[in-house]
Amino acid sequence: MRTAIPFLFALLISFGCQGQEDLPAPDAQPTEHWEVTNPDDSPAIPSGSMLIREVAISIEVENSESTLASLDRIAVAAEGFVASSEHRHQGPSEGSSAQVIMRVPADRLDDIVGQIRELAATVEHQSITTTDVTEEYVDLEARLRVKRALEDRLLELLGGSASTTEALEIERSLAEVREEIERHEGRRQYLSRRVELSTITVDLHEEIPAFARLG
Repeated sequence: MRTAIPFLFALLISFGCQGQEDLPAPDAQPTEHWEVTNPDDSPAIPSGSMLIREVAISIEVENSESTLASLDRIAVAAEGFVASSEHRHQGPSEGSSAQVIMRVPADRLDDIVGQIRELAATVEHQSITTTDVTEEYVDLEARLRVKRALEDRLLELLGGSASTTEALEIERSLAEVREEIERHEGRRQYLSRRVELSTITVDLHEEIPAFARLG
């Protein structure tokens, strides 16, 4: 096994070159942004695309506490959840306000936004941001295939190593490859979660009573 270490270096260089030549680095995809006053204005989603969709909506409500409870029920009913909620009591002259961040299934997003709009006395603002991560996701999957093939080859070499020095060298390379696999896999899973669960940020405040405005 005297040629094991030189062969190991050649193997790493070969896989490294393959990763660089066959797998171009993902280009930053432009983020598309829409401001809408009607949920029917939302753009159509291309089939097969990996899209991260985020909605920001600002509403005026009659009662902030009951609206917060309704938002929680809407999220749970859609098999989503409220990621964070902040309720601010500002006194009778200004009314209460709150911000709620919801994570909901992407295929239910438009329906849920419609339910939120029904809770409002007035919809003041609504925007939709869509980020296409299809290219990055496909690139990550390709890189993972290359790294896993390299991991399998290193395991074969490790099983046939004849000396402690050779085994240590192979194990060091194997650890580096596995670290890269974990990093790529973590990023891939993160993108998958962001695509599957859309984010809705709801800013709400109570209507200011007429007597308070006059005051």
